[in-house]
Amino acid sequence: MAAIFVFLFHFTYEGMWSEPGAVDFTMHAFGKAGWAGVSLFFVLSGFVLTWSARPDDTAPRFWRRRFAKVYPNHFVAWTAAIVLMAMAGWTLEPFQSVPRLTAPDTWLPALPNLFLIQAWFPQAKVFLSANPVAWTLACEAFFYLLFPLLYRYLRRIRPERLWPYAWGLMGLVMCMPLVAKLLPEKPGYVWNPEPLYQVLFVNNFPPVRLLEFVLGILLARILQTGRRVPVNLPTASALLVVVYIATIDSPYLYQQVATTIVPIALLILAAAAADVRGQVSPLRNRLVVELGVQSYAFYLLHYMVLISAHHLVGTDARWNVAQAAGLFVLIFAVTQALSWLMYTRWEAPLLRFLGPPPNRRAQDAGQQVMADR
Repeated sequence: MAAIFVFLFHFTYEGMWSEPGAVDFTMHAFGKAGWAGVSLFFVLSGFVLTWSARPDDTAPRFWRRRFAKVYPNHFVAWTAAIVLMAMAGWTLEPFQSVPRLTAPDTWLPALPNLFLIQAWFPQAKVFLSANPVAWTLACEAFFYLLFPLLYRYLRRIRPERLWPYAWGLMGLVMCMPLVAKLLPEKPGYVWNPEPLYQVLFVNNFPPVRLLEFVLGILLARILQTGRRVPVNLPTASALLVVVYIATIDSPYLYQQVATTIVPIALLILAAAAADVRGQVSPLRNRLVVELGVQSYAFYLLHYMVLISAHHLVGTDARWNVAQAAGLFVLIFAVTQALSWLMYTRWEAPLLRFLGPPPNRRAQDAGQQVMADR
């Protein structure tokens, strides 16, 4: 689900529609879907890792499993992005440079991306270098580094205090745009005149995004300790749609995370609760579960496929609604096929080799919340 939101977001921003009305509608309707998808993923990540935590686990073993899950795919995607741009002669983002071995300034900005530290740099050519979507992995790497310590202390919170802590954390997330306003108003952001440092603080800065990850930990503890889940899955889903629509014109900094954090948290909790209770849910469909397993590969590959397709059909080409919809389906299908190949031929074999398979408890939780993605 999170990866699909991001795919829809990026397709919308490519502006392939010929009708101005279609451009305006899609930008307005789906212009913040990617931000919601990333927020969903960060909260979900904390939830799943807590739900599947092992009592006898150690920090080194945990880090090894996370490395086995995350880094091999990232390395392939990073390499593919560099090779693609070098061979094609164009870049995935306008502020990138075509990599040339003899010109270090064209590829040095991509090295922080390779080592998953790019989100700590405020320069666009660094934090969106190589495979641009990998900035979220830099945040995740920071979360994984802290998880053993966070889990040790957060699991000591008394059950009756979990909800107050969770609500307080959601309130803190919603206050981050106010804190960001204390930062300089110049320079402007990459694609719009919004202040760069303010946007990066709210959207890309790992310590700020850590709040969502910690919220996921608390939500998992709420379910594990038998606390009341206030909404069911249909209600939580409807709430997310309503809040998304109602806040679609909210200030830019608030659109990133603040406006959707509450319904996203309730959706994840309600979905997991439905799975634990064995209730009927469309997210338990076998196909949906399988797509969820492959969604990490999908996320890493989708932007490269999308930009490559746009260059193949012509960056100046514009399509009517039916043609653009068909192109959307085609690009999605190609991305999914490549994701299947990456998962079955690379990710899954390496997981079997580098890390032990997840225990049954993690699999049960992952069916509903689509494993790690």
